[in-house]
Amino acid sequence: MKPRNIIIFAILIGAFFWLIAQSNNKPQLTSQGQPVTATQTTGDLYKTAFVESCMAEGAGLGQYCRCVYNGIDAKYTLDEQTKLFDNYNKTETFPDNINDIVADCIYLVE
Repeated sequence: MKPRNIIIFAILIGAFFWLIAQSNNKPQLTSQGQPVTATQTTGDLYKTAFVESCMAEGAGLGQYCRCVYNGIDAKYTLDEQTKLFDNYNKTETFPDNINDIVADCIYLVE
């Protein structure tokens, strides 16, 4: 899968998990099935979901996925990331700086 498609897929999956966490009144669980502790924020859950879903696209993507997440997280709040996801659903495009983040991290794909 192409790196641009990986980031798009990861954002979609990450945003999906984040939206579920926001709307779910049941106790939240990590991807390993453990209860969410008070030290885990929504941002922590979103990062975990983003990186895990990105890494599921293939072996050797761990550093790349973390790099892309960190780049997006440095530029956008969680609310802004949600708006990016909503905008992508409407237009199937991301702002150029998202593509720049992907390009800056591509060397990490093994």
